[in-house]
Amino acid sequence: MSSILSRDQIKEAWEISVGHHRVSIIGTVSRETYLDPSFLNPLPDKVWARLELFALDVLDANSRVNLVSRKDPERQILDNILDSVFLAVVLRAVPRETPNPSLLLDAGSGSGVPGIPIKLILEEDQIQGGLILVDSVQKKARVLSSLVSKLDLQSTEVFGDRFENPKLAELCQKLGPDFDWILCSKAFASTENTLAWSEALKPRLKAAYLIKGPAGLAEVQGGIPKKYGWKVAQTYSFRFPHRESFVIELTPRIG
Repeated sequence: MSSILSRDQIKEAWEISVGHHRVSIIGTVSRETYLDPSFLNPLPDKVWARLELFALDVLDANSRVNLVSRKDPERQILDNILDSVFLAVVLRAVPRETPNPSLLLDAGSGSGVPGIPIKLILEEDQIQGGLILVDSVQKKARVLSSLVSKLDLQSTEVFGDRFENPKLAELCQKLGPDFDWILCSKAFASTENTLAWSEALKPRLKAAYLIKGPAGLAEVQGGIPKKYGWKVAQTYSFRFPHRESFVIELTPRIG
């Protein structure tokens, strides 16, 4: 067992990150919204236990299928989980205009992030909703199906085809006919391609949450969201000890 992927080490890595974030944003003035520390409540121990199972299954599968880099895969899996927890915290914090449950679409899911960790966290919050993991690489899609089964994820499907395939909208309608559809992604594609490929999901797609590094912020500047009928609602920043991650929240433009 890799020590940094044990439940205690994943939990400790998140708690250290939260502490660093709280301290580093004091007095900071920025166009980005530094995630309010009041939303960073501790997660139940059961969540960390399930995240450990997820992490170790990904590590095992990575020896057969290239899910993450073979160079220090444990560190990359851990960073992917921490970014996913960050996005889950954002989704828990964002006020909802309607009580509708959400159908989360994880575009280019790869190793199951950010969708699976988010699902594990929201399930513990008893937040109803569904999840569709999208990946066009069949080897990865089979791994995702195995992860869904092992973790006993409810209302979760794997779509083993391209994100822009119109049949994805049919699956969304089947799994979440009364849900708000929400897109999320990490390291999937450029913001422009992501928005262009989501055209078939309109008008049911209510929001998009894209995890980006500092360089990814430039992708939402220069009118790309407006070109595809979207606007930047908010950009959330989280300062990890050795890096900074951003969640870009996009919503459809009205008028």
